[in-house]
Amino acid sequence: LLSIVEHEAKSGLPGSNALVRKLTEIIFVQALRIHMHKANKKTGFFRLIENPHISKTLEAIHQGLEQKWGLEELAEIAGMSRTNYSVKFKELSGMTPLDYLTYCRLEKAKQLLTESSKSVPEVSEAVGYPAHEHFQKLFKKKIGQTPSAYRKANA
Repeated sequence: LLSIVEHEAKSGLPGSNALVRKLTEIIFVQALRIHMHKANKKTGFFRLIENPHISKTLEAIHQGLEQKWGLEELAEIAGMSRTNYSVKFKELSGMTPLDYLTYCRLEKAKQLLTESSKSVPEVSEAVGYPAHEHFQKLFKKKIGQTPSAYRKANA
């Protein structure tokens, strides 16, 4: 995989950047798996992935961050009651499903702010916050600076 990443990074072919990003994600996940196996620990995200019901919701969230997700929709995807879903998710990850969703959205927003030329309102909508003012307040509260300041500092 590393040689493919190197080849793609140097090639400049259409789609190279996307391939490099995806392959590095795979390498990162594999490295984490090896580390966890050696440390004999199973925590957080990996515990969620291993749960067949909850892993369906993770896939849905990551494929549709812009969608309006609620606990009801996520529990339905998992085939669980809202209460059981919420309790199991928190037990496995240490956070609520909606806290996880917020975390994922803000991480994606940080990526879009640094890697794209989308405006802050466009980024806000792309990660599921149609109310731009709410997005800006949430971003500042969780990240410690406004989206514009974050973009400028990480350009």
